[in-house]
Amino acid sequence: MRGDGKIGGQRRQHGPAAGAEGLELQHVGQHLGHGPVQGHGDLLLDLRGVRLLTASGDDLTDSDDLGRKMMRQVAGAFAEYEKGRLVAKLRSGRQRKRAETGKKVGGRKSHGEQWPAAVALAKRLRRANPKTGERLSYRRISARLAEAGHHNESGQPFNPQSVRAMIEGPQQRQRVKP
Repeated sequence: MRGDGKIGGQRRQHGPAAGAEGLELQHVGQHLGHGPVQGHGDLLLDLRGVRLLTASGDDLTDSDDLGRKMMRQVAGAFAEYEKGRLVAKLRSGRQRKRAETGKKVGGRKSHGEQWPAAVALAKRLRRANPKTGERLSYRRISARLAEAGHHNESGQPFNPQSVRAMIEGPQQRQRVKP
């Protein structure tokens, strides 16, 4: 079972409804991860009558064996540790590359990278009128951008909050450390 369960745009069925007796994993790390989520997944599979098997034939849904349950929890802890280690390694690599090159590494393109002409026009339209000192609202700027032929990815006028992000730049999110 991979991803969103779609093949060629069609939804696949898994489990008893599709006539399957169980799911086979190539390695236990595909199932293991965050402890509570893993336990909840085991419960859901058990309730639906699905057995979870490794490629070597071990039944991971066998909850009667306390030793197996303990080993599954230990393996889950290691999988969670490995995932955290990999995330930290990739983050430090991106930060190092960003420090070396001074350019953004990964992530979405900014409005300025996707639509430089639209951003320039939005900034110009947001400037205060020299006579009255008034500024156009983000909603009015969005309408003017649409009149000039600038639209978002789906062909719609930019949302006023997107116009605000174009003009003020990206807002830094506060990371909450656990």
